[in-house]
Amino acid sequence: MSGDLTIHIIGAGPSGSSLAWFLRNSGYRVIVYEVMSKPGLKACASGVPWLVEEYVRIPRNAVVNEISGYAVYIDGECIVDSEGEYRGFIVDKSLWLKKLLDDSGAEVRFKTRADGLKPDIKNVVVHANGHFWSMAPRRRIKAVNMLVANVKIREPTVIQAWFRRELLGYQWVFPLSSDKAYVGAGGYHSFNELLDVARRFVVENKELSMGRVKWVRGSEIVLSGFDEKLLKLGFHEYAVGEAVGAVYPLTGEGIRPSIITSWAVSRELLGVEKALDALYRIGFVESMETHKRILGVLRRLKPADRMKLMKRISSSSLVEVGLGLKKSFSVRNLIRV
Repeated sequence: MSGDLTIHIIGAGPSGSSLAWFLRNSGYRVIVYEVMSKPGLKACASGVPWLVEEYVRIPRNAVVNEISGYAVYIDGECIVDSEGEYRGFIVDKSLWLKKLLDDSGAEVRFKTRADGLKPDIKNVVVHANGHFWSMAPRRRIKAVNMLVANVKIREPTVIQAWFRRELLGYQWVFPLSSDKAYVGAGGYHSFNELLDVARRFVVENKELSMGRVKWVRGSEIVLSGFDEKLLKLGFHEYAVGEAVGAVYPLTGEGIRPSIITSWAVSRELLGVEKALDALYRIGFVESMETHKRILGVLRRLKPADRMKLMKRISSSSLVEVGLGLKKSFSVRNLIRV
């Protein structure tokens, strides 16, 4: 690609901001368009595993809390307690993404729509605007996230995931400190149903019951799994992040997989290797497919059987599959419960 090329990135979320950063010092003119007043305003619990730092560093001032492990509960029973085994971070997403944009040297246009952009010989268009993109996959769930203060978290460095048979999805506790946490629920239910589930969860959970809800936010999440056909749409036109379904279907983790797709597209734009080849090479596509297959099995089961199946999976496999570390996983022997 010629040095006088302009790369237009639509959206300044994790995929758009990281793509601009990956293209720093490339010699291309990079313009990022964001309709909001700052990056990273989409509602989420802002948790990322340490694995994200294989691609981009998180500045220390953007780390709200360091995570040392994960706890998974099924119908109130703790089946995974991995404290000390897996690390991660709760981040100030807006601060982190702003740092990436600042360091990228890109021209950033906030409160600006990118209507009418078309790829041509001198312009590359990258769609990084997530589920707002008109071609983004339509299979989605809804999620509600709340900031709850005055809580008493016993293990403030451990992320909690709670699965209940009446919820096709899960609830979470992402601690910000011992007395503050993001608490939420996501799944195949309406926003009102999920909000009711999250509020009841706060009232019924001993660590949260004295808490005070500071704010509530909701969002759709693309949960189709990765759609490789959307990654490169044609000459000088790409899509990255949630716009291509780069959200792990089992866990709803979207920040890291979005960044990985941007890393892959940047390698193609820089002439290193084809973006899709890069994603296959690192096992990203395979781990996404594993998530999709397991989720397909879980959705077909009755609630009681779904809980029984999850208890059969070893605790190490449950976490490793969830993080995308286990690239393949036999789903066939999970069909019979």
